[in-house]
Amino acid sequence: MLKSNFTKKHLLKLLMENPDELISSKELALQTRISRQAIWKAVESLRSEGINIEAIPQKGYRLCSGKVESFSPSLISANIPEVCPWGVDITLLNTVGSTQAYAKDFARKDCPDGTVFISTMQETGRGRRDRKWFSPPGGLYMSIVTRPRIAPSSLQLISLASALALRQALLETTSLSFDLKWPNDLLWKEKKLAGILSEASMEPDRIHFAVIGMGINVNIPESSMPSHLLSRSVSLQMILGREVDLTLLASQIIYSLFTEISLLESDDHEQLVRKYASCCTTLDREVEIHSDEGIEKGLAIDISSRGELVVKFPDMLKTYAAADVIHAPLCY
Repeated sequence: MLKSNFTKKHLLKLLMENPDELISSKELALQTRISRQAIWKAVESLRSEGINIEAIPQKGYRLCSGKVESFSPSLISANIPEVCPWGVDITLLNTVGSTQAYAKDFARKDCPDGTVFISTMQETGRGRRDRKWFSPPGGLYMSIVTRPRIAPSSLQLISLASALALRQALLETTSLSFDLKWPNDLLWKEKKLAGILSEASMEPDRIHFAVIGMGINVNIPESSMPSHLLSRSVSLQMILGREVDLTLLASQIIYSLFTEISLLESDDHEQLVRKYASCCTTLDREVEIHSDEGIEKGLAIDISSRGELVVKFPDMLKTYAAADVIHAPLCY
């Protein structure tokens, strides 16, 4: 397990801003407002994350040149823009049953807003309705604890905001534009790239916390994808023919999610719903709805102001806050 913190983030940013330049421990201590002994401890901790920092006695420290290959929580944190307060506290696990279950335990213990938990693989990853989520090495599995200042009646909008955030982060890091499938799947040519699971603890008048879990097929080669999933799933590596920098992707996701949740907290729900609807390929097509009421077929026509899917049937309109949606095949 590796963890980031404010001191390591601040120290690493200073070194990243001056690559290959020696910075004295005195100057670093002044900038970070901690002792030289604390600087030394932070450097040693950063080295344990695989970050190559050189220490020269009596002269100082420098970040060695070249791309940092390590998937490091402090490096993720240091790459998040300063305007975003999230991602100071990031825990990186080699493996875990489920980042979602792990994060909820800490959320109940009052961990700060924007605390992040990431794993390089999951043993019991899950999606909506407790379905198993294939979580091999090479994917990005993360859960973020949020304490949104919104009414419980708007809880569904967190799923939409999360999907928009992930879509934007992928656009920024890969230049690829993905489709959204209601409520929060990301598709590439009708194949699933990522899924999002949002869970909350709340009372009738307030949300105590929401944990947003994301499972993204990133650096998973086609040879590692089970045959029964190949017809409906895809990874970034399969699309691009190369690996994607997990550190930069994770940093961008945290920043984009903070941006979208902040918009949601500003009560500009109409703008968020419009943005979501503009890239939601569930709309204007025949769908099969699987809900507690059974299986129904209709035409998806709109997203309500509360994030529900509006479906037209021959004799009525119905809205769904939670359901599985199967798209009818597209005709080309």
